[in-house]
Amino acid sequence: MRRILMLCIVPTLLMACAAGAFDSKAGSEKSAASNDAPLAVSMDHPFRLAVGERVILGEDSLEIGFIGVSSDSRCPRDVQCIWEGDAAVDLWVLTAAGERIELQLHTTKEPRESVVGAHVIRLQELEPTPVSTSPIAPEDYLATLTVAH
Repeated sequence: MRRILMLCIVPTLLMACAAGAFDSKAGSEKSAASNDAPLAVSMDHPFRLAVGERVILGEDSLEIGFIGVSSDSRCPRDVQCIWEGDAAVDLWVLTAAGERIELQLHTTKEPRESVVGAHVIRLQELEPTPVSTSPIAPEDYLATLTVAH
């Protein structure tokens, strides 16, 4: 009797576990896919991007992504510097025509903005501000940008 009961319960439990694993995996893929969707932003309104994030200007189908910071020599806030330094922010732009363009904008030096078609993409700010005692991890950067006509 025990054997018969075990033969019925074990396959049922295995099927339930397999179904649960499948559902949770599908849920996590859905969640990752929804995080991968670009955030819609508006023209002439500042927006922030973290490294690896992207936005889309809905009205113009222009997509912008933040690749990373290729150099950062900005003066740390806890140090007195002769020069304020500069950081280079690497971006990509996907036009409505499907053309991918890579840009580099700067915090201090030129270019601080770039023209792509009828759009002007401008770097407004790069956070965080450096501190001499702690390096900034590449994934901690946030770029504030605006797009105008």
